[in-house]
Amino acid sequence: MQRVLAVRAIRGYRTVSTEAACALAGTPPWDLEAEVLAEEYRRTTEFRAVIGSTPPKEVREWREAAR
Repeated sequence: MQRVLAVRAIRGYRTVSTEAACALAGTPPWDLEAEVLAEEYRRTTEFRAVIGSTPPKEVREWREAAR
């Protein structure tokens, strides 16, 4: 599904690889994006268990570090 969307976004041909289409479309592969979101969720739940809330500054730093 991601490949189809990326190829359409770049108006490419079917012979374009998934990686190339994603790179040209400017989207990371979904499996990597899922890992980033899972890590952010894990950190947020751990932080909330200790302190009770998660400061937005911390979340921004985690997102930037993951990318």
